[in-house]
Amino acid sequence: MSTILAGVGHATDDDPTTAGRRAARTARDELDGDERLAYAFGSSEYDQAALLGGIEDRLDCPVVGCSTAGEIAHAQSYTESVVVLALAGDGVRPGIGSAPGFAEHPRQSGMDAASAAVDELGDGPVPTTVSTAESGRRRWYPKLLVNAFGPGLTGSKEWALIGVQDALGWAHVSGGFAGDDWKLDSTWVYRDGEPVEDSMTVAAMDVDVKTGIGVANGLRETEHTFTVTRAEENRLYELDGKPALEAYRDRYGDRVTQEHFLMTHPLGTDDDGEESHIAMVTGVDEEAGSMIVGEKPIEEGQEFTVMDTSADAVLDGVETAVDRALTAAGGPEDIAAVLVFDCNCRWYHLSDEETRNAELDLVREHVGSDVPVAGFYSYGEIATPNPLWNDDPRSLMRQDVHHQSIAIEIITNESL
Repeated sequence: MSTILAGVGHATDDDPTTAGRRAARTARDELDGDERLAYAFGSSEYDQAALLGGIEDRLDCPVVGCSTAGEIAHAQSYTESVVVLALAGDGVRPGIGSAPGFAEHPRQSGMDAASAAVDELGDGPVPTTVSTAESGRRRWYPKLLVNAFGPGLTGSKEWALIGVQDALGWAHVSGGFAGDDWKLDSTWVYRDGEPVEDSMTVAAMDVDVKTGIGVANGLRETEHTFTVTRAEENRLYELDGKPALEAYRDRYGDRVTQEHFLMTHPLGTDDDGEESHIAMVTGVDEEAGSMIVGEKPIEEGQEFTVMDTSADAVLDGVETAVDRALTAAGGPEDIAAVLVFDCNCRWYHLSDEETRNAELDLVREHVGSDVPVAGFYSYGEIATPNPLWNDDPRSLMRQDVHHQSIAIEIITNESL
């Protein structure tokens, strides 16, 4: 049976090289074997090249990850720090790929990065899923576990993920888009030991153990639903026959142009039948009376429902996400590691360290107190659902970039 070992290191040193070395050394010391892959998530307050240099000083394996809007280490929330999750054992066989051109050609960047990652695994076919017999039925699990990281402030996240799936056919993918501590200036993705601003990085693991991915948001529908009556690409011009901004303002007043309102009241579309998919209002044009929504083209006749939430509802979303991940992983008892990709916008509802740690406490309660947990706060989350959530094979076809969500990836030591 394959075995996966995991170690987490965390550091808050002011000097980036020292912080990188300390986090990497701690992660490596927790392993009973040579590291084979490491995830690193570091605050943009650090000099990124120096931080990565410190990490690579202490690790002899590929390092993937990105800059953050906050770090998660040992199931606790931090800022201005770095966290490293290192994996070892004969159950870890990774391939790493990266590709530039994300801003202008995100689909090609995602496709090239994923192709390079799989090519590094070696010659021959690489299956993406495997079917096993359990309790009198067939169940599907990932055979190829993929983590993707991209820039958070440039290019199309949606098209980048489509590119990843173009290369893989279909695979379980999780990850996130880089942050920069809310500065909204520049983000970095870690590639071949250096921080880059315009590339996507993909890590693909050929695994022989059960894994699972879950995602949820905790947002709730309000009574306010609009019908799109005119739109071009991802710009709303009319809602319910009125200029979009006017219709929105009629319901909510002048606060509709405030960043805080837009971030805490996104739009939901019921396009998967189970939970509203979230579309962020990323800008308004007062002169044209229009609103820019997400990245996908908007169709006339489409309905948008304004979403709202509370801290309690956000925590309910965490329970849903971790339950889905555990279900997708077959209800495991032996969990090797957990990766958490959490939207920075959720901080509007979990407004201090205590409440942010409350959601991570829920993760810890579900996976076990001694399981290594690491991750980061992102500018967009990647998660593909698993049909074991709801026994609906159609969910195999759904992969997406999520917003205001928490995505949880569980890696077990239970064989396929």
